[in-house]
Amino acid sequence: KALDDAEISHQSEAVCERLARHPWFVASRTVGIFLSMPKGELRTEPILRRAFLEGKRVFCPRVMGDGWMELFEVQSAEEATSLPLSKWK
Repeated sequence: KALDDAEISHQSEAVCERLARHPWFVASRTVGIFLSMPKGELRTEPILRRAFLEGKRVFCPRVMGDGWMELFEVQSAEEATSLPLSKWK
């Protein structure tokens, strides 16, 4: 059963709150976070915003070519959310 947008948003916020309390997240200075697709999956924007609020360095994956990804640093949640979306093969 697919979740509706309201339920995905609710669950995404719950995941963010739980992650933000985890000792590994609390202790980290650098995190890697995937950029969520617009529909059908966990929304990572709350996690991005929390990481920046806490002064963490944030890296996101970028598809570089067929079957290849690299992590790159983003400077703000706004920069991360403005990046073009692509599907990983």
